[in-house]
Amino acid sequence: MPNQDFIRRFRQSVSNERLDKYRQRGVVGGDENLIVHYAWNISLSEGLYPLLQCMEVALRNAVHVAAAAAYGTPLWFDVPGLLDAIGCDGVAKARADLVASGKPATADRIIAELSFGFWTAVFNRYQEQRLWPKIYRQAFPGLPKPLRRRRTIADRLNEVRKLRNRIFHHEPIWYFNDLRGKHDRILELTGWISPAMAEFAEAIDRFPSLYDAGMPAFQVDLERKLHHVVPPPNRGKGC
Repeated sequence: MPNQDFIRRFRQSVSNERLDKYRQRGVVGGDENLIVHYAWNISLSEGLYPLLQCMEVALRNAVHVAAAAAYGTPLWFDVPGLLDAIGCDGVAKARADLVASGKPATADRIIAELSFGFWTAVFNRYQEQRLWPKIYRQAFPGLPKPLRRRRTIADRLNEVRKLRNRIFHHEPIWYFNDLRGKHDRILELTGWISPAMAEFAEAIDRFPSLYDAGMPAFQVDLERKLHHVVPPPNRGKGC
């Protein structure tokens, strides 16, 4: 593994507080093991990103198309009483952000600007007798009939949201016992929305091979590369 000088400088870049989160999860050994776990976590997060992107893009477009058809307007989110306070606030923020950046607040731009929290909230209890009955057949054509309940989608999206937030905020996920299961459920959800998008996501998916190979294989490659870390340049005066 790299020398202590590299480890010291690495700690300064990451911060002791963040790096020590890996020690608190039962990591045995010194700073070298913390660095391996930190890098392993980055790679796992990277491996999940394509699936998260495919699922989110498919979700928002499927809901938008279905809701626009159901309410006869691409501005379905402006229908009085359709959204709760969380949804209305999300739309208002999306509009304000577009205006602030000098972009026209068209329906398509607003849809793209809305946060994942908005799309999760679209399936909360408030929508049980509002949006859900009008869109689920078109928005989730692959959803098996026994699972055609708002709660099914709400629970799955909330699980994805928690994982997504940890990944996007650079928090540890490597210690999750069911990380492979979470991956599989994201892919399944994508298939409920769009079989074509699920097929595409699976074609570019590198997570299973990375995860199945395991951290030991990853550690060997990382150590090989870090043995060749170039020392920092001498910033003193030259001859």
